[in-house]
Amino acid sequence: MIEKFIDRLLDHWQLMLVVIGVGVILVAAAGELQISGFRFVINDSNRLIVLFLIGLGLIGAGILSLDSGGQSPQRRIANLFLGPIEALLFGKPSGEITRVRTEHNVYKNDIKGMKILVSFSISGRKGRECDLMAYFFHKSGEPLKDTNGKNRTTKGNVCAWETFKPGYSNTVYKKMEVFIPYGELHLEHGQYSLMFYVALFDNLRHTTIVSSDYYYFTYG
Repeated sequence: MIEKFIDRLLDHWQLMLVVIGVGVILVAAAGELQISGFRFVINDSNRLIVLFLIGLGLIGAGILSLDSGGQSPQRRIANLFLGPIEALLFGKPSGEITRVRTEHNVYKNDIKGMKILVSFSISGRKGRECDLMAYFFHKSGEPLKDTNGKNRTTKGNVCAWETFKPGYSNTVYKKMEVFIPYGELHLEHGQYSLMFYVALFDNLRHTTIVSSDYYYFTYG
């Protein structure tokens, strides 16, 4: 039981850093720490400033380590703090992926690659920036690794995405395209059994709204 609990915590270590950082800042602001009758007062202003900076550092490290597709650090920071406020005002978004199909050996801007065409609906995101994400894996489940920093998640795994803003409270997309150049799969010559799944990602709440099943294909 304890081991499973520790494993769960380690799976979300970025959020743990943020929570600890917030706690450190609160202690610095209060100037004291009190736990189970134990009270420790910090009178030195320099130490308070150091604690405050440590707290900010922990929060920043946690936020910048979060996996967020292609989002910039500035956008991740803004989304983390604005997301909960926006959720209280407008409610939780929802979506449904109804169809996924692929077209291989197609060209976009003279670059050969793979086109993923997705039909889906999304609710509660009118005018809010979202991403249609595609994540790529070996058939074994091992993520494909990026090597040039272009089509990647913050964990260094291969992905592709299309950013969009729904025009209505309930919006239906019949065919949105995500394109991945074959070169961005970063595979040597040979034949590979691969798979991918697509997901709708809410940039403001920094959460996945809905994900598809895996779809299999052969490359090479």
